[in-house]
Amino acid sequence: MTYSDKEWRIEVVKEMKTMILNRQPNDTLPIRYKRSTAHILSMINRIIMEDMDVDKIDRWTGYIQGVMCCRGFATVDEFRELVRTHRPKKQPTVYHKLKQWISSKI
Repeated sequence: MTYSDKEWRIEVVKEMKTMILNRQPNDTLPIRYKRSTAHILSMINRIIMEDMDVDKIDRWTGYIQGVMCCRGFATVDEFRELVRTHRPKKQPTVYHKLKQWISSKI
């Protein structure tokens, strides 16, 4: 399956929503941080429902990931793996193909 730049990012955001709904946060934080869960869920819903450009999705996703890490919903390593599983493999550029071809001739 081939995803566009926007589609795979939205899939990552949906997975993040599932993490929030299925995991317990770190409840040792002050009350002002506990309210952040509702806020990031509303941000996630807006990413899913609205037609945002990729740059805005990336900015919002970074903020949401930061809050989720602070709240204990997930770790940086979990996010790294989540993105790796959804991001499509990049196709080699003409430069890389030419470099490989030259290397094979030497």
